Amino acid sequence: MCRINKKARRTLALAAPEVFTCSTRSLLLETENGDTSSWYSIIFCPNVINFSARSVGSMLLSPPPMVIWQKCRFPSILKYVYLGNLNTFQFSSFEEWIRQCLGGHDLQITHLKVEVQSGITDTQITSLLEAIGTAPLEVLSIEGALQANLPLFDWIANHMPTLRALTIIRRDSTRSRKTNSITWPLHVGEYAQRLSSLPSLQHFGWNNCKPSEQYATYSLPFLEGGGIVDKDSVQLPYHDERLSPVDEYMPIVFGALCPTLQTLGLSFMNYRISRPSEGVIKAESDFSRRYSGEYDPHPLIEGCWPHRPSLSNT
Repeated sequence: MCRINKKARRTLALAAPEVFTCSTRSLLLETENGDTSSWYSIIFCPNVINFSARSVGSMLLSPPPMVIWQKCRFPSILKYVYLGNLNTFQFSSFEEWIRQCLGGHDLQITHLKVEVQSGITDTQITSLLEAIGTAPLEVLSIEGALQANLPLFDWIANHMPTLRALTIIRRDSTRSRKTNSITWPLHVGEYAQRLSSLPSLQHFGWNNCKPSEQYATYSLPFLEGGGIVDKDSVQLPYHDERLSPVDEYMPIVFGALCPTLQTLGLSFMNYRISRPSEGVIKAESDFSRRYSGEYDPHPLIEGCWPHRPSLSNT
């Protein structure tokens, strides 16, 4: 984190972009107490592939000053984007910045995470995703969705066929600030059916906790086809009171309805889904961050995409 004084900011804003060039491929910006001066460092970095911005402390991340919007010179090679702890009330400014700085370019963004503390609507989410146009997104993480209704899942399935991993974390109210396990409004199978339209999806993460009676209906088509769904098909390393029947059967439902899914992430753990033989689905719990770290970096642990591109990547 660095602060750029007012005189230097004025010089950077007025100078031609090509005057300042830095060869770095990864850039992490951290702001504090609402200060936006560190955003000016993007003017130095036309070769960035991995870009992350977040706030530290109790303040939320503010968007970059408009005076430097047109100074961003990395849209054509940018692949990894992480925007953390955004200010909900300034979300439209972030969207407009992305639309003006990145929109209209042949974008190569493959990994995108957007983290908002207090909840953004489905309309805001789709507007943000529309701003990046036809970028070949493979990994998408939205943390802080206020609704996450089925039309959002349909929109993602229709517009992002290249997704390998999707994470959506809901907030149960506009006052919620932390990621907790909550009850999503619909049957688990409703969401799984929507995800089945993504032909390459390998990982799905969310923070749903649903009563176990919600699962039976969505297992019927799998059972009718000769499949096996029973408690023994879920391999748990040991008994843990946190693992209710909700958690034990959830990965089986997803595995049955999403044939390409390999891992299911919950708030505190992951499940590895396997299909050892036709009609059999097994799920094994994994408390490590092996999968969610790759598909959904934690704001306090990684704080950005953990797989950094090498300097040979251009």
